[in-house]
Amino acid sequence: MRTTSVKAWTAVLGVMLSASACEWFDAAPTTAQKHQALSTDFVVAAVPSAGTAAVRDVVSFAVTVTVPEGTTDTVQIINTYPAGMASADSAVPMLTLPPGVTATGDLTATVSSDGKTVTWDLGTVVNTHSDPADEIATVTLQGVVLNATQANAGLVLTNEIQVSSMVQVATSSESADITVVEPVLTASATFAPAAFDSGDTVTVTAKLANATGATAATAYDVSATITSPAACPAPAALMATGGTGAAATANGDDVDISATSIAPGETVTVTWTCVVSNSAVLTVNTPFTTDLTWTSQAGTPVTVGPSAVSVERTGNASDPGGALNDYSATPNLNFTVPGTNISVTKTLDSTSSGNPADPLIAFGEDATWHVTVTFPEGVMNAVQLVDTPFAGLQVVSITTNVTGFGGTLGTTPSGIVMAAAGAPATFSLGTVSNPGDNNANNNSVVFNIVTRGVATSTLAGTNSAAISYASVSASANASVQLAAAQPLLAITGTPVSPTANQVITGAASLLNLAGASTGPVCETTVTLTSPAGFTFRPTGTDTLDNDADGSTDEGDEAALLNAGVITIPVTGCIAAGVTKTYPWKLAAAATVGPTPVSVSATLGSYRTLPGT
Repeated sequence: MRTTSVKAWTAVLGVMLSASACEWFDAAPTTAQKHQALSTDFVVAAVPSAGTAAVRDVVSFAVTVTVPEGTTDTVQIINTYPAGMASADSAVPMLTLPPGVTATGDLTATVSSDGKTVTWDLGTVVNTHSDPADEIATVTLQGVVLNATQANAGLVLTNEIQVSSMVQVATSSESADITVVEPVLTASATFAPAAFDSGDTVTVTAKLANATGATAATAYDVSATITSPAACPAPAALMATGGTGAAATANGDDVDISATSIAPGETVTVTWTCVVSNSAVLTVNTPFTTDLTWTSQAGTPVTVGPSAVSVERTGNASDPGGALNDYSATPNLNFTVPGTNISVTKTLDSTSSGNPADPLIAFGEDATWHVTVTFPEGVMNAVQLVDTPFAGLQVVSITTNVTGFGGTLGTTPSGIVMAAAGAPATFSLGTVSNPGDNNANNNSVVFNIVTRGVATSTLAGTNSAAISYASVSASANASVQLAAAQPLLAITGTPVSPTANQVITGAASLLNLAGASTGPVCETTVTLTSPAGFTFRPTGTDTLDNDADGSTDEGDEAALLNAGVITIPVTGCIAAGVTKTYPWKLAAAATVGPTPVSVSATLGSYRTLPGT
């Protein structure tokens, strides 16, 4: 308890004292004078019922005033509410004096029209007690947190009460801080399983969560409507848990959620199922929309005190407080059908040589590849198939086989392509729709892509195919080995130092060397040139196909007679590791020297495939 010295008390009242009165203090005091000399300051205290409050919460302040002994004039008590608070008293507050303490003024307070101040004009207060326990006056004030701009989460509202009097040099005051707290709700959703497409049943788990922390408060009268997108319609099997009084019902494609309250840190969880529609566009976000509101108080509390905004805060701007009623949220809960289960395979189906078991592809040979794409169920936009050969292949054509496919292609690739060697060929499939029937046997399309081997120094590589749409893609690779012919031509039976009219026989042999990447030698010629003084003769009935036309000892072999140069056609193909022999007969002229001579052989241009 603070005290005021006699000198200070005299200073305060000096304007009212005469010179004789001043001299009175120098004389011996009377009993009454002694009593006044014992006077001390009023001391006030105010204890709030809570240190935090939400909008429209009422806070009680227990006020005590310690009355000094003796007589004190012009005593006044004033309680001042901060911006963001006002009086909530339904009746005019009345000060209760202890026994032995009297006041000439009004013990009933005066409340200002805006509820901001509560004032007691007590007049002259007389305290005849000497026991401090019997010197305390009391009153309880009710203050309300207003729906005002000064009452937002984390702001501190400071209430102040003070006592002044004629003799008190400085007023006695007490302040009490109230921190504003507010509920903040958020909405979220998850979907299971992680991978799904059209026709699958998906479990939706939606959550309404209240914030945590020192400035969080309970949310009341929670209401949310979550509207399902066309991709996930007709919610079913609803269940709500958490909070207080949580419930959920389905209304068409809407899920209506309510809760009596959600405390700080609590979550209301609602689950339901839907079947993904056939119209669901894969990889495209089609969100659930949410309309969420809540309030700061339960029910619909009426105004208290004189302030018109001593009301709860809501999510409706048309309620008192206008735009301050921001307890609402409209988040989108993103929903995307993944559609990532697309796949592609690529295999060699056949070659133009008619031997699909032979993986070698000769220069000029056509190979047909089966590219099988298995689509997820749903709608896919801007689908592309890209076939990328290596430098030794050229994409020349494509056909599409949709037999057994349960969906539709926007575009069906077909026809001649003639892309450059080693260049990718891109085929647009447009919008692919594959209904969600959960039948794994009707989701595939086969694309028959024909490539042609081209002359290149690179004989091995990878032929790849990729299918893609949006951000989803899949690819497959097939190894390719080109076949290159390796012909080797040799001559046997060349005479050495021939004599006049001598007849010499021999043969030309054509070997296609064996090797892992050796291709056939097809459609070529072997040209034999006799040395000077020699001419070729028919080989006679030797049962050999000397002119390599597929028959033996035919009359047309007479064309070989007396020729200095003969050309033997090689029809068909000589496989790797195979040798072909072409016999010849050579006759010397009457005059020929003894100089060693030889027959020369030349291999003509050849193909790597039979025919033309």
